Amino acid sequence: MRKTEGVGSRRDHEPSGRNRCAIAQKLRRHPDLVGSLLQLTAAGATPGCGCRAAGGGPRGNEETDSMSLPKAYAGRILRVDLSTGRSETLPTDRYAGRFLGGRGTATAIYWDEVPPEAAFDAPENRLIVAFGPLCGMSGGLGGSRWGIFGKSPFPAAARGAGDRFCYGNLGGAFGAELRFAGYDGLVVQGVSARPVWLEIEDDRVALREADDLWGRGALETRAALGERRPGFRTLAIGPAGENRVPLATVQADGDASCSGGMGAVFGAKRLKAVAVRGSRRSVPIADREALRRIDAWIRGLGRGNVKVWGLDFMAHGPETRRAPCYGCMGHCLRVRYTARDGDAGKFMCQSRYFYLHHAWNYYGEENEVPFRANRLCDAWGLDTWEVQGLIDWLLAARAAGFSVEHELELDLSRLGSLEFLEDLVRRIAERRGAGERLALGAQGLARTFGGAAARLDARCDPYDPRYCTVNALLYPFETREPIQQLHEAGLVLSQWSSWAKGVPEAHISSAVVRGIAERFWGGRAAADMTTLDGKAEAAHRIQDRQLAKECLGVCDWMFPLIDLPPGDDHVGDPTVESRILSAALGSPFGEADLCRIGERVFHLQRAVLLREGHRAVEDDALPAAWHDEPIRTHVADPDLLAPGPGGRVVSQLGRRLHRRDFARLREEYYERRGWDVPTGLPTRAGLAALDLADVGAGLEARGLLAPRARRPGPLRRLRRAWERFGERRRCLEPEARRAAPPTGPSLRGEALRAVLEAERAKFGLEAVRRNFRGWNKVMQYHFPDIGEYWVLRFVDGEVQPPERLEGPVERPDIRYELDTRTLRAMSNRELSGEKAYLTRRLRIKAAFADLLKLQSLNRL
Repeated sequence: MRKTEGVGSRRDHEPSGRNRCAIAQKLRRHPDLVGSLLQLTAAGATPGCGCRAAGGGPRGNEETDSMSLPKAYAGRILRVDLSTGRSETLPTDRYAGRFLGGRGTATAIYWDEVPPEAAFDAPENRLIVAFGPLCGMSGGLGGSRWGIFGKSPFPAAARGAGDRFCYGNLGGAFGAELRFAGYDGLVVQGVSARPVWLEIEDDRVALREADDLWGRGALETRAALGERRPGFRTLAIGPAGENRVPLATVQADGDASCSGGMGAVFGAKRLKAVAVRGSRRSVPIADREALRRIDAWIRGLGRGNVKVWGLDFMAHGPETRRAPCYGCMGHCLRVRYTARDGDAGKFMCQSRYFYLHHAWNYYGEENEVPFRANRLCDAWGLDTWEVQGLIDWLLAARAAGFSVEHELELDLSRLGSLEFLEDLVRRIAERRGAGERLALGAQGLARTFGGAAARLDARCDPYDPRYCTVNALLYPFETREPIQQLHEAGLVLSQWSSWAKGVPEAHISSAVVRGIAERFWGGRAAADMTTLDGKAEAAHRIQDRQLAKECLGVCDWMFPLIDLPPGDDHVGDPTVESRILSAALGSPFGEADLCRIGERVFHLQRAVLLREGHRAVEDDALPAAWHDEPIRTHVADPDLLAPGPGGRVVSQLGRRLHRRDFARLREEYYERRGWDVPTGLPTRAGLAALDLADVGAGLEARGLLAPRARRPGPLRRLRRAWERFGERRRCLEPEARRAAPPTGPSLRGEALRAVLEAERAKFGLEAVRRNFRGWNKVMQYHFPDIGEYWVLRFVDGEVQPPERLEGPVERPDIRYELDTRTLRAMSNRELSGEKAYLTRRLRIKAAFADLLKLQSLNRL
């Protein structure tokens, strides 16, 4: 390694020559691996012949037979050792042949270099920044997603396991800038003796002292570096990362945020920030005209913001403007919001909503507190998704009678105020007092309470596999929520929900979902969300496609191009990514070629996790609550509508995933993966077929390889068929629909008026009154058991006496539909509003903002 300029030295880092790939002997042994990536012309070739990479590749400057990479690659990966202050480069082609780039390259480096017994804060751990060959490519096709990878404390906090391989996926422009500096990635190893930040400007690499930055927020640090190094792209951690909080994020330019605990790894290495600027402002493209044609075709489809669950999740108004990632046409929800005081930042998706209903309920009006809450988490360097889960668990635990406020010194009556969140976030980031427990996140905190508290099912996950059953096998094989994988079916289902609710512009109907399932997920059976039929094959395909996508680095919102707004059947095209790659590299790639790379990377990651202690079968599991508890409603879709048999609209309310059904599904999945079904372990032959024989040897040495793939016998297959029949019966009759309805006579006349008067009085109570300040709305009650309509009218926030009508109001703001017996049970507190929802005794239709305000009544 060369001495890095800065702390301890001032010596420029010299570029290496064109790196080469050792392939000649491998090609003679495996002619089927002659790949388009190497621009060879063997018929039926698989892209990317394997260079010797993970767990057995050539190291250093070994003499190798060589062949040039396509020009889209920079050809080298920068390595910086924080312990010695030295840097060097690795040849990209050591990894690109088998793993393409991005997540594949990072996983291969990790397998090769990180000992399984090393802790996340050990010098042997690596921080790996990686992106695909499309990164930095202009033209609007969204190839500048990138990731940070390494061993993280987050899986230990979230699942009670040890430190594990983990990752985060980001947008913005940092990855593109690193490519412009002449690198295909960055590997950081060692631990600095003092806080430092890393400066990269083309071939000049420097470590700078960061004592003056240590303790500052991530946003403040990025701003300070922007002043010192104008034109540089930056990433930084906040105090949460410095204190190694498992929920800590890394914040990059454009407010891109990396979760998965990567901020804690930066903090453990005492690396506060990285700043990069490159002078190579373009990426060579083999067939630019072909890319222009693909780009023009996609733009012509009119894709962009869509309504999900019948709602518009995009921020609009004069305070917002689109903020796409580098090289993207900007058709997603990514916007930049400017507050009244001039503060501006990314404000979209989950981070926009995580504190919204708490704030609006607390202050009783719409305000900028949700934006401020988002900025607070970014500044301290905390993951908003995990903070949301923590708040959800605290509320559920308090409702269940646990003394969370006393033990954790929290006043949940202040929840929704900016002051409450600021105190909570500071305590977590500083690990001060009860913050040490809060820093573990919802699952980790629950384990510190133990008993029933540890089993609380508090989070309403929109991708919950009890609702979107395609996702059932996506959770168990990752160390964090695999959001890119969950998006594939989840976004289809959420747009289908808009169609089911009658949104005029919604185009994903039940017929379109069946077409998508057939073209993308292996068969129409996957379109029926009420069963697990077809879901093993669907999971297999989604995982391979999504991991290949992360090797490319293309946009998660845009790809796969799974639906087409125009056209006859509206079903998308799964070949677009491979066509883009073919044009960029100048070599023919097909859909199967790209998915083959994804399958290879998936098996490599499986090997990494097995080597680090993941127990096949036992840990290939879902949270117990998803088996034991019926699914609750979600504010975005209270009815949890999903396509059922024949595309029929059904509700998943009350659905559970029974353990025996999941176990059968897992067996089917193991079989499709070519693994040994009884143990869930891969085989030597299966890994060799994926050009991972060296990885197989590493697993075999640890006793983690099955000698052969055993399959279920005839009796087991017969039992599976019987279990599948039983599952269909259970799916048609979930627990919620078997609940006994409220009893007693229907209410009429003055008795009904008295109950409605009691409901009216609730809106005047001090605890909730401010939430309805200024309301001028009509709330309609429809009672089918007596055939009557009643209304409560709000005039400037004051509720008028209940009125009986001869028929429905033409356009009420809020619609309730329930029988009078249910109303009486709810008024007498014999039945909660949530249970009324779950049992479908109560239906509500209202605007999203109104639903959030009405939630405050649940506190009474």
